Amino acid sequence: MNHEWVKKLLNIWMVLGIIAYIISGVLINRGWDRLSNYYQSETTSSMNNYVYVGGDAYNYIINSNVLTGYFTLSGALMIVGTLFILISRMEKNRRLTNEKIIND
Repeated sequence: MNHEWVKKLLNIWMVLGIIAYIISGVLINRGWDRLSNYYQSETTSSMNNYVYVGGDAYNYIINSNVLTGYFTLSGALMIVGTLFILISRMEKNRRLTNEKIIND
């Protein structure tokens, strides 16, 4: 009982899990960039980085909200990636157990 489509589906689940982890890492990097690279120049506005309004406190609040969004999305994608990988591994183990029972 050889089902090639089941093997392909298991590989797709694994690949989707890995992609979710990669996107999660990118989102963490973008959030950390917001946190560590904020700069508001006193003299020229071309040097400003992640500045939206005139006051420092308001910019910190805005950037912290954006950072929270990135970290929340990253955490959700980590959970989804873990579930995809677990589904792939559990289905593979179930399939191997069924084949062993049938062959014995």
